[in-house]
Amino acid sequence: MVVLPACSLTPNLIIQVNNRGLLTKMYSWWILVMEGWYEPEEARNATYKRFSRLQAGLASDVNIVSFWTQLTGRGTEVIGAVWDAYKLGGGSPLCTELIARWHYSPERRSGWGKLPQLQSYMDKMLVRSRYMAGVTLKVGVLVGKPDYGFDCRTEQDKQGHLMAVHGYSAHILRTLMDLLHFKVEFIGSGAWGFQDDEGVWVGLLGMLAEGAVDLMVCHPTLTADRTAVALFLHPTLHTRRMLAYRAAGLPLTQDVFVLTFTGSLWLVCLVMALVLLAASFRLASLQTAKFLSGQPKPWTWVEITLWAVAATCQQGFSKVPQGVSCKMVFIIGYMASYLLYTWFAAGVTSLLAVQGQDTNLQLSDVAQMHTDFSASWDGLLPDFFSNSPDTAVRTLHSTQLRKERNKVQSLDQLFLQLQGDNRVGMASEYPLKYFMTTRLSADEACQLTLSPVAGTKHMKAWAVPKDSPYADILNYWLLWLHETGILQVGLKRSMVAPASCSNGSGYSSAGLGHVMSALGILGSGIAAAVLLLVAEFAWHHHRHTSQH
Repeated sequence: MVVLPACSLTPNLIIQVNNRGLLTKMYSWWILVMEGWYEPEEARNATYKRFSRLQAGLASDVNIVSFWTQLTGRGTEVIGAVWDAYKLGGGSPLCTELIARWHYSPERRSGWGKLPQLQSYMDKMLVRSRYMAGVTLKVGVLVGKPDYGFDCRTEQDKQGHLMAVHGYSAHILRTLMDLLHFKVEFIGSGAWGFQDDEGVWVGLLGMLAEGAVDLMVCHPTLTADRTAVALFLHPTLHTRRMLAYRAAGLPLTQDVFVLTFTGSLWLVCLVMALVLLAASFRLASLQTAKFLSGQPKPWTWVEITLWAVAATCQQGFSKVPQGVSCKMVFIIGYMASYLLYTWFAAGVTSLLAVQGQDTNLQLSDVAQMHTDFSASWDGLLPDFFSNSPDTAVRTLHSTQLRKERNKVQSLDQLFLQLQGDNRVGMASEYPLKYFMTTRLSADEACQLTLSPVAGTKHMKAWAVPKDSPYADILNYWLLWLHETGILQVGLKRSMVAPASCSNGSGYSSAGLGHVMSALGILGSGIAAAVLLLVAEFAWHHHRHTSQH
């Protein structure tokens, strides 16, 4: 609180205090003005004149408390008032809104009259918002960035003048225009902003620092360097980095047992093992029957085949062999078939799991697989890679990203490098999803897997000049849009719905194709049995005829 007594030096005092930054630290700074004797009709004019002398030193977040003494029919009264003082523009006059007013008179029992409740921050912002009507804001817009079409998609005439802006930022801007009734004038630039070799800001941030624009949209990323030159508003976009890759083209299953063989070779090995076991069992059964004088009888090939099928399917068998050698082969056959079946099933399950669309890779996995890694490059990535606690990620930065071709500037280049096997790319979430739904076919998009990268969440927000008089009002209404869910609805509408991808040819317990395949096997078996029956009947009929 700054107390301003009634003396001629007080305006200079407040200006000096404000120049030192003391009055702009928080919203709750107050200036207490002690006035002299005034008649009721002169009080407001006198207080306003003193406010006018402080215009050069007042920010847009100051409350002024004014007291003066006046004579009334009941005697001497002290009048107190609270004013909200603010300016909407460098050349605009000082705006003063009366927030509260009360009276003090010695004739009253308590002295003070009824003390009104001060307005809340919301009430103040609602009052200030009325003065945005008729204001024209120069809005800086990003042009020539098709990857960010979900946020700022511009239309230009033949002369290069901006005709319209679409996307998420345009949706927010139109909503604010409907609420506050201000007008806009779009000014385009091809970059958000960066410092050149001489340390001068160029792009939209440079225009913001020079005062050429009043508001910068299209959501630049918040960085320490940028916050030094611009005032960022409430963040209206939270995003993260994502990996994009074709899971089928990565060595994700290098340690899975099933990849030692192909599917056909697995079947050949399984059949050969069963044939070897069956032959061993037949030989052992014959030798056991020979040594035991025909008791028990040797196993027939049909019985051995049924045993092999039962062992492979991990099912029991009612007939028990006799003899030590037969029992040994019987047990070994069951164990070998069980292991082969289990390994094969586990390998196929692992293969389907890691090559599915739900695979979530991290940068450390990419480094371990020695894949060709590319990234959509921006100013935040060098710090992220170099400061990562994961040594594999830092190694990835010092190896793969040392190649200039792997630091791509557009998603067209990124997806061009993703063609082929053993390749992974990284980009921001929303541009990546927007590109996949608008620039790729449904089949191409469904072949890709997206995996969020841990520790890469960052905020994006609009920006205004450091001394912008519109910052408080815009912040209030952006927070209101966030709390009411309008921001989320606008972002969802700005993003194109992704193509629906089928689950592929994976098996399910109730698929119609599986039922039809079972019926097909049953019908084929019946047909084969009928043919064999006819052939057997014809053969016996031929033998009977030839004997007669």
